[in-house]
Amino acid sequence: MDPGADQQPAAVRVRVVSGYGGYDGGGRDPAAAAYRQSRVLSSPPTDLVVMLYERLLADLRGAAIAIRSNDIERKSRRIQRATDVLFELMASLDHAQGGEISQRLAALYSYMISRVGEASRNLDAAAIDEVGGYVDSILQEWTSVAKEAAAATSSPPPPGR
Repeated sequence: MDPGADQQPAAVRVRVVSGYGGYDGGGRDPAAAAYRQSRVLSSPPTDLVVMLYERLLADLRGAAIAIRSNDIERKSRRIQRATDVLFELMASLDHAQGGEISQRLAALYSYMISRVGEASRNLDAAAIDEVGGYVDSILQEWTSVAKEAAAATSSPPPPGR
């Protein structure tokens, strides 16, 4: 069993998979890639979700900037990485435990994937910004969940236990 799995909301049970939301750092800096890998492998599950959302938001922002500056190659790389993260998030949903919440997240992720695809084809930075707004809101919530989980695991047991 995954340590800390019982500390994450039932809707999302994170599985550590190869890569980081499909992102390997581009291979440009082996030390940075090694650090990222170490961080992923040593992080609690809630922190992994936060990392995925952070990566997703960074790639969406980068894609919007690339569209606005007419850098089609950079836009394509950022869109691909963002889409990879969205699929990773969708694959990590636990529908058996998550019930309605996981169903709603799956629908939201599907919408985001569709919207990002449309934005990529139409070079629509505003659509990327729209998805980024949703991601930012969810990221803020997951950051709170991760902080609460960290506080719960670092608190000493109550007296008498």
